[in-house]
Amino acid sequence: AGGIVTIEEDAFQCCDSLPGITIPLKAFIVEVDSVGDSDGDSDSDSQGNLEVFTCRLVLTNDVNTPVTLTNAQQMIISPEHLNYISSPDLLELQMENIITTIMNNRGHTREENIERVLALIKSRALFEVSTMLELALWKN
Repeated sequence: AGGIVTIEEDAFQCCDSLPGITIPLKAFIVEVDSVGDSDGDSDSDSQGNLEVFTCRLVLTNDVNTPVTLTNAQQMIISPEHLNYISSPDLLELQMENIITTIMNNRGHTREENIERVLALIKSRALFEVSTMLELALWKN
């Protein structure tokens, strides 16, 4: 999907010289943890583990600001639409744990949840852009 980068678990394990990776100015970083799944639920991954997602928002003013590396699997979600959403609205998404809630929905696959996150970001961006256009038209 556009605007998604997946970093596999332990991808930078033997890379002590790299302090971090550079990401876009606005991004959601979703960290993936696997926990044991005792009931063998079909929502788990192929190893019998249940995936648990945590999400954090990264807002930076400098394109060269690196994000610290971890050994966990991560997804960097930063579609172009994210650039059109104001920082306060992005903080609202973060504070309300909306992305985390969507990603942890067991009724859908990981790919379906990612598509739902992208659709949410797109709808928020379209709302902000249409609001700006309405204000510009109203002003004239």
